[in-house]
Amino acid sequence: MKKLKAIDLYSGIGGWSLGLKLNGIEVIHSFEWWNQAVETANKNLGKSERTQDIREMSFSNLKSQKIDIVVGSPPCTQFSYSNRGGSGDLEDGIKDLYQFFKCIKVIKPKFWAMENVPRVANVLITESQKGGQLHEFKKIIDGGFVEVLNMREFGVPQKRKRCIASNINLELLKSYRNLTEEVNLGDVLDCLSKEKIRDPNFKVTTSKNFLTEIEKEEPLNSEEQRMNRDMKRNHPIYNRMSFPEDLNQPARTITATCTRVSRESLIVEDNRKLRRLSVRERASIQGFPINYEFHGSSHSNKLKMIGNAIPPKFTYFVAAAMKGIKPKDLILPEKVEVFLEKSLSEKTSPDTQSKKYPKTRSFKFALPDFNFKSGTRFEVNNSEGKFKCFFFYGDSKRIKEINLEKLIFNKLEIFITDIEDSLMKRIKSELKTLKKYNHQELQKAWSVKPSVGIHPFEIVDLLNDVGNRVHDLTLDIEDKKLLESLNGIFDSRDQVGLKKVTEFYRKIFSGLIVCSYFNSIN
Repeated sequence: MKKLKAIDLYSGIGGWSLGLKLNGIEVIHSFEWWNQAVETANKNLGKSERTQDIREMSFSNLKSQKIDIVVGSPPCTQFSYSNRGGSGDLEDGIKDLYQFFKCIKVIKPKFWAMENVPRVANVLITESQKGGQLHEFKKIIDGGFVEVLNMREFGVPQKRKRCIASNINLELLKSYRNLTEEVNLGDVLDCLSKEKIRDPNFKVTTSKNFLTEIEKEEPLNSEEQRMNRDMKRNHPIYNRMSFPEDLNQPARTITATCTRVSRESLIVEDNRKLRRLSVRERASIQGFPINYEFHGSSHSNKLKMIGNAIPPKFTYFVAAAMKGIKPKDLILPEKVEVFLEKSLSEKTSPDTQSKKYPKTRSFKFALPDFNFKSGTRFEVNNSEGKFKCFFFYGDSKRIKEINLEKLIFNKLEIFITDIEDSLMKRIKSELKTLKKYNHQELQKAWSVKPSVGIHPFEIVDLLNDVGNRVHDLTLDIEDKKLLESLNGIFDSRDQVGLKKVTEFYRKIFSGLIVCSYFNSIN
């Protein structure tokens, strides 16, 4: 049987190329625009490729080389929901999808396979229809499959759902699922901490002394911990995440957009302190062997190139499906020896805690117990030049705002006083604790290190606590009366978001009292 020949488009650091190579497929060319990713792939795979703007390629010069396979991972930035909430430039992203399928149309390979973020599945189906930007490739797309697969099921140590479009035998690919033992985040960390290290993905061993890219970042400070926790546990729109990460589960998706403070960052507990993952830990979670080196000019660039990559542990299975290997005949990745070119990467320093911030540094965090469904929440932010409370409600797509002015507090004060004057006095007694607020002190504590004065998170927690105490005080107010009081604040003719308001009316009632009072005293 002749050796299959492949080309790798948008090849990055070689996730496709390595997986195919390990399964006996020759990658004769790879094409990538980012020079640091090209250098990484070249030095590991013994290649000498140059950077290439794929959008400028015609592919006609490749027709004579009898290429059997085209694989690739066009840039996903414009399609990713992590990119500004999914508001990337889709038109720009489709240009790269177009080039990928143009290559297939010109070369006419036996097999092709493309990987991207899950959102691309719908883009491919929609844009290949009549009038769509990919319509000329409809026969190619319809001749294969478009499916979202979880690479966790192929032994990759993370929950990584990706759109796979290909003309390979899908059922054969699926038959490889769960053949390899599931590897959890804790397993990876444990493997990399031993004196003699056994790769969690492939049959590679080394001494800890020879393992590179293992430098750990300094632990998160208290502010960084709180910000990461709130982004993961109290996000106003997205689902809750573990904080710190659950070591008994495969890791969450490794992304390219990851800083010391972000929703996407993976935070683990290490000797009772919290830290981000090292370059090597992230690479192993991405299914790269421990002898793979990363040639980036900075620590953040190495993290980016790893996050952008496709796991070679997964592409190994795709290559097997291309070759028609039955499950019983498949050599599993953990039994495959990985021999790579020896080329030590440049040492880069991990990110450190920020020591200085602009005086106008922004703050925006929801009150933990007053953060409801679909973006309905009370939050503190300094968007108007001072720290204020805001209330947002809606149906996640249409978010509205109630101006928490003194007038709202006055209305609710009159309402409660009419019911029971002593109740209002007890509420005001709780509200007095909010008077220690000072905007200048808050902003200084937020922008100067080390912090001075009252920190903004202290205000968030204080408002939350006072809100809960006011809620307890108002439990005896009749449901009907309380709902009537809210009707005077919310426009009952506009039904957007009112379902959520009605569902959480008692908490919202208390939040309106506390937050409108807070705004009125400043």
